Amino acid sequence: MTYCAGWKYKDSIYLWADTVAARPLTPRRQTPSLGELQTEIDDDPVEASSLKLLPIAPGTAVAYTGDVALATRLLDFLRRHHDGATSHADLLLQLDSQLGPFNADQPVALLLASSTPDGSAELLCWTTEGGLADAADFHQIGSTTPYHAALTPELLSVMARGELAPDLVLPIIGAIVQSRGVRDVAIDLNADGLIVGLRTGQGAVSWQDDTLVVLYEKAFASSSHVSALVRDDALVVHASVTDDTLMFVPAAEAVVRQPADAKWRHQIKAELNARRFRFQVFISTSEKVITLIIRNDHEQKSDFVRLGPMRNGRFHLALSPEMMALLTQSPRERAERDIPFRLSVRED
Repeated sequence: MTYCAGWKYKDSIYLWADTVAARPLTPRRQTPSLGELQTEIDDDPVEASSLKLLPIAPGTAVAYTGDVALATRLLDFLRRHHDGATSHADLLLQLDSQLGPFNADQPVALLLASSTPDGSAELLCWTTEGGLADAADFHQIGSTTPYHAALTPELLSVMARGELAPDLVLPIIGAIVQSRGVRDVAIDLNADGLIVGLRTGQGAVSWQDDTLVVLYEKAFASSSHVSALVRDDALVVHASVTDDTLMFVPAAEAVVRQPADAKWRHQIKAELNARRFRFQVFISTSEKVITLIIRNDHEQKSDFVRLGPMRNGRFHLALSPEMMALLTQSPRERAERDIPFRLSVRED
């Protein structure tokens, strides 16, 4: 059910993760981050419970899956011992020597992504079962589903061609991964809640830009949407299905971070209402076609989508004739061949 992946592309490393996990507890809410109904894995409820990405030092971030209590210990160790390690490989090996051996009933997997100002970048994978894995430009961890397995070689072929602009890798690949779980204006029982990503390059970690994900039925007869903002290393999600705003932080942060104060919450509400999403991802639930709108100048009127003020948890979406034609195309009508997966990209 949980899924994290990392890609090395040119001089950067990209990490993606979902927001859901199987927990042996009664869910605190009835719907995860995209408003879909709850399900169960091995009799444990699945709930959108935390952000699985955590910057631990300048230029360095970690993605994790597995036992939350043990992951919290491991992440805390990585942060405290980062500056004293001779390398990131050495840092991960210290998990075994200092904290191991580990209980087989509490598996944890980590992806560590790092970059330096001189342009070098490194992606490492470590698990409680196998320790440090061999170096590779791609790793995925978690309980991957059949569609994740099918996705991997196709994504790698896109990355290998080296044709994507580095600042567009996060929204394009994120949209593709997100679309694989969509079904009936909801998320499939084997899917991941909301997909969120970050990039490390030139010694700096940057989160994905503000994103609006719209799920729609054929001919746009009905739709739902979710807004995603990352502020202060916390993911803020608002789902139109529930009209609820949630904050997700990494497991290691949950025990030390105080609840967001009223000023912070007020600022988040203002930013949501400002409707300044750089990336707008439209996913058809029937045809699985994806349309990505990239807003480069919010001071200019959009040629594709105009978002009205939020009312009852929903933005009013005004779509241009060109946008409606894009959204209602069948997969066969999609002319783009440079990027597969039925994906069209428009800069606005």
